[in-house]
This record gives sequence, structure tokens and C-alpha cells, in this order.
Amino acid sequence: MDWGTVGDWLSWVGSWLAKLTWAEVKGTAELALYFLVVFAVIGCLRKLNVIREIITSFNESRGPIWDLRQTINDLKGLEPIIHKLGNQMALLDEKVDAARKQVAELQVESASERTDEAEELVTAPASMGQREQSPAEIANENWEKLRDYWRRNTKRIEYVIDQIPDGRTRLAYDRMPRTGYRSIVNKLQGAKFITPAAANASRELIELFNRYRPKNRTVPDELIGPLEILDKQLDQELIDYAKVLAAEASESPEPAPPPQPRPRSNGARPPASTPSSTPSGSNSTEDRAT
Repeated sequence: MDWGTVGDWLSWVGSWLAKLTWAEVKGTAELALYFLVVFAVIGCLRKLNVIREIITSFNESRGPIWDLRQTINDLKGLEPIIHKLGNQMALLDEKVDAARKQVAELQVESASERTDEAEELVTAPASMGQREQSPAEIANENWEKLRDYWRRNTKRIEYVIDQIPDGRTRLAYDRMPRTGYRSIVNKLQGAKFITPAAANASRELIELFNRYRPKNRTVPDELIGPLEILDKQLDQELIDYAKVLAAEASESPEPAPPPQPRPRSNGARPPASTPSSTPSGSNSTEDRAT
């Protein structure tokens, strides 16, 4: 590199800058600025399609954004109505559940009745001493015991169904007819809600009930002992019947308190006292004295 040539060039540039006036510098700057503006305009014209697409996309997206904000505001206004509707739906669900239980109870009551027609028992009037029971009365008493054990079994099964946490699964059991509990027991055992021992004892009790349900069949005395054993087995394997009764007592509404007597105002007159009547055949102390 020739340093002399570079020095001469720098000295020429310095002398040229020294000769420049402010007007020349300003004109040169304006000219450069004009050229930059022209280049910017040319660049914008070349990218005009891209700019137009950007503006169009923004205008199209601004509408959904505005609609979404309006929808959010509308939902905020609907929040109290939705909350109230949820409470009404919960109340309606409770009413439907109560109606379903009433239908199930009617089905159980209908299934617990004997089937064939039977002659009415004509009982003789009771004498002064203790009257011996007739064979028909004994058979009817055994049937009532069998029916009571069957009802205890059905209440245990209903208690197990009520304890199912999943609402849809519990609803599937609620929709099953109560005229035949054997299918319900089989389904509970298949879903492992009850043990096989509990299912076998329940099915055996249901089979005994169905066997002696016709009125032309007599429930023998020898059947009462096995029924008691099955009931105790269900207490151990399925659910204790005392726990079922406690759950029913907790669900029953509490009795209303007795009405309190209304306070008497100061201006009210006291009730007139009625003269006490003397029992017939008795004399007062003054009469005795005379």
C-alpha cells in the first residue's frame, strides 16, 4: 500500500470538506433523504400484496375476537341463571330418585304377595282360655316369617346399590325391575360389589321365597331354622341389617316440633273456672260433720 497516495487523498478530502458551506451540506442531506423515501416507497409497492394480505387477515380476525369478548360478557351475565338452573336440576334429580325408590318399593311389595287364590281363614272368637292355633294359622305365620327374611334381604341389596359411588352405574341398577332380585344379585356379584358367599346366601333365600310363594304351598316349621341361619350369614357376608335400619332412620324426615302455646296478652281475661263436681256416691267432709 502506498501511504503517500492515501495521505494525498485524505488531505484532498479534508480540504474539500473545509470548503463546504452549510447550505451545501443541508442540500446534500435532503437529497439523500429524498432518495431514501423513494427507495422505501418502491419497496412498499413491491410488497403491496403482502401488506394487503396482512391488513385483510387482521380485519377478518378482529371480528371473531370481538364476538368472543361479547360472548364472554354474555356468559358472565348468564352465570346466576346457570347456577340457579343447576340447583333446580339437583332438586329434580332428588325428586326423580325418590320417585324411583317409591316405584321399587311398590314392585317389592307386589312381589312379596302370594300368587294363587286362597280361602279366607274364619277364626273362632277367642274364649277365656288360650286357644290353640290351627294348622292354617301356623302356616300363615311361617309364611310371614319367610316374607320378613326376604324383605330384609332386599333391603340389604338396595343398601349396597345406594352405596355405589358412580351415578351411572347406580342408575343402571335402579332401572332393573324389582320383581326378580336374582338378576340384580348376579350383576352385583359380577361387578364385585358383593362377595360370592353373600351372593349365594341371597340367591338361596330368594329361591326359597319363590318356591313357597304360591298359596297352595305350605311353609313347614323345619324351614324357619335354615332361614335364620341364612339371615345371620347375610348379616356377616353382605351387610348388617341394623346398619340398614340406621341408614333408613337417618334418611327419614324428622318429626315437626309440637306447636308452642301462644303468650296471653295483658288485657286478656283468664278462663272461667269450672266448678268441680263431686263424684257420685261420695260425701264431702262438711256433710260427714253434720
